[in-house]
Amino acid sequence: MANRERPLSPHLQVYRWQITMTMSILHRATGVGLVAGAFGLAWWLMAAAIGGEQYATAAACLASPFGKFLLFGFSLALVYHLLNGLRHLLWDIGWGFDIPDVYRSGWTVAVLTVVFTAAIWWVALASGHMAGFDRRKCKGPLNGPTATGQHCPEGWTFYAEPLPQLGN
Repeated sequence: MANRERPLSPHLQVYRWQITMTMSILHRATGVGLVAGAFGLAWWLMAAAIGGEQYATAAACLASPFGKFLLFGFSLALVYHLLNGLRHLLWDIGWGFDIPDVYRSGWTVAVLTVVFTAAIWWVALASGHMAGFDRRKCKGPLNGPTATGQHCPEGWTFYAEPLPQLGN
C-alpha cells in the first residue's frame, strides 16, 4: 500500500475562522466551565448552610479580586450558554437555517451575552454591599413549625464595599 503525504482529516488551518465555529467551540467550553462552577456553587451553599467561620471563609474567597473574576466568568458562561441554548432550540423547531439567519443569530447571542452579563454585574455591584449570615447570633428557632423565615434579623451582617452606589 502506498503511503500518501496528505492529511487524514481537515485541519483548522485549512478553513477560514467563522462565527459558527466560534459559537460551537464556546458552547462546549462554557458547558465545561459551568460544571466546574457548579462545584463552586455547591461549596458555597454548604458553607452557607454551616454558617459561621466556614461561610466567612467562603464569602472572603468570593469577595477577593480573584473570586470576583471567577464569579464574572461563571456568570458570563451561564448567560452565553443559556442564550446559545435558546438559539439551538430555535434551530430544533426549524427556524434560522438560512446562512444570513445563522450569522445574525450568532452575533445576536454574542452581543446579548455581553449586555446581559454587564447588566447583572451592574445591578449586583451597584448596591455596594455584601451580606453575611451567622446562625450563632440567632435567638429564635431556626427550623420547625414556629420558624417563619423572618425570625433571625440579628444574624445578618452587611459589609459596605467601596463601589459606586445607586441613588435612592
